[in-house]
Amino acid sequence: MSESPTTTALCLDIDGTLYRGGSVFIESISYLPFVQSGHWSPTDRRILRQAVGLVGRYYGNPWTEKRWRITLRTVDLLQRLGDGELALSLLDTLREVQTQINTVIDPKYTFNSPSTNSYDEMRISLLKKYAKAITTHRRGELRTAMKQALSRCALIDNPTAAALEDITTSTPSVELLLITDMPATIANIFASKAIEVPIQAVVATKFETDQTGRFTGDFYSINKSRMLTALDEQHNWDHVIAAGDTVRDLQMQSTADQFIAVSGQGRIDEHLQEPYVTVSESNPESIHESHDVYVPKEVPLGVVLRTVISTWPPISLSI
Repeated sequence: MSESPTTTALCLDIDGTLYRGGSVFIESISYLPFVQSGHWSPTDRRILRQAVGLVGRYYGNPWTEKRWRITLRTVDLLQRLGDGELALSLLDTLREVQTQINTVIDPKYTFNSPSTNSYDEMRISLLKKYAKAITTHRRGELRTAMKQALSRCALIDNPTAAALEDITTSTPSVELLLITDMPATIANIFASKAIEVPIQAVVATKFETDQTGRFTGDFYSINKSRMLTALDEQHNWDHVIAAGDTVRDLQMQSTADQFIAVSGQGRIDEHLQEPYVTVSESNPESIHESHDVYVPKEVPLGVVLRTVISTWPPISLSI
């Protein structure tokens, strides 16, 4: 009687990890009032602008926050003048321009490297502002608007999307999970639109609704370490591989058999402890030499995932 195949859980963060160039969460709420303009009051719009600006200040500086908020106010004015499609097209263009600006900002004009505490403070403040903006809105209406918003965003780079498809097709024993701090509505839509392979679970921040389907303002954030541990106990995986780009994702490090630290938006390299291996695209096999792997910006995550899955578990892996 043949032995049953070993199962490997591949647990991935979204923003900064699967989506390396920015934040699915922030980009989607930037578009939210403009794809569903009739449902959002001036107060809602102002709160959403504040939420976007909050993240701009954290990752950039006060000028970044101001620039993002001015951009959204400009688009809002254009829409109120009666040209909604032009407003959305302008937001598309400005978002791309700002992405280019962000790549050339002199680091001396940015804040010091964020600490774990300051990141958590920013994250909770962001979720609170989002909760305040969507309070009294209906879940179904928000889901429809988010689908429209995410349709305007590039989601996963082609090498990573192709790697996920090949891995899950050729290795049925690999189970893919997404574990993210973003709202569950956004995470689930992202999963259905960006990843054309089966997903075992999407774990995200849950926002409560009342019996009529309206959001109450209450939400329940997740602890990634406890959640991954609970899922591991539930599914009894043989191996767990986790990947993320923030200090919050490092919570999964102790549960995972191998942790992939991704250079995305979260500056995880400033918190990753030695020893770890920095992978290069020309020599991805080096990842087998360490429990912890660092993926620099120039290396697609898909390259690393292919190498990890193809020979897991590596004999030389030191745990």
